[in-house]
Amino acid sequence: MAEAITQVLIFTYGTLKQGHGNHHLIQDLILQQDAIFLGFHVTHQPHPLVIGLHGIPYLINLLGHGHQVKGELYSVSTRGLVRLDELEGISIGHYERLPIELYEEGKEGVLVAAEAYFAHRSFGERLWERKGKAGLTEFGEEEGKGYVRIEDRSHGCDVLHDITSFLSNNSEELNKGKHASQETFTQLRGFLSRAITISSEVVNSTLTRIPVVRFRISPLISAGLALCRKFVVYAVF
Repeated sequence: MAEAITQVLIFTYGTLKQGHGNHHLIQDLILQQDAIFLGFHVTHQPHPLVIGLHGIPYLINLLGHGHQVKGELYSVSTRGLVRLDELEGISIGHYERLPIELYEEGKEGVLVAAEAYFAHRSFGERLWERKGKAGLTEFGEEEGKGYVRIEDRSHGCDVLHDITSFLSNNSEELNKGKHASQETFTQLRGFLSRAITISSEVVNSTLTRIPVVRFRISPLISAGLALCRKFVVYAVF
């Protein structure tokens, strides 16, 4: 058994890490002597790390893009590897397990050859583009809160179908969404501007009944309402 444990080094960067949604599998492998924790590691080269649908993190095989990514390294037996491959959907083309170079935190000069689960090549690069080529350095606690475990997803959920649908949204549909949002903002700006105008009229009408007070504070109120209108028109939108 000791020989099997050291066969494959697996770099985990997402839900398999400590404190995240699928770490229970790693814990079980450790209990079964099918995995050993080897410490916190960082990718030697930058790699894109993005979050897709259902809060699922994906490392993308585009060397030199994104950032160096932080994660955890485990030594996993061949028996344990089967269970990890099953979770990551290797057989259905969700992830693919590929080589990666790492170093232990604080030991940049010593490189470690391992493997990691990357977004499958059939959609990885397109996902990177769809996410605006903005990557993470780490799948942290806040990101982990958005992850939806497999058992908590809607009945009949097909993650690959969802990914295909997400990536198939063309630029025309996106532009429609942008135009609709801009129209909504314009309408909101007009509404707020009218509300300020009405407020100004109400205040002035009230102050005309109290001449002394109006003389002293009316200029201040008018100036304040003018600033509010400028803020709505220029700062917010």
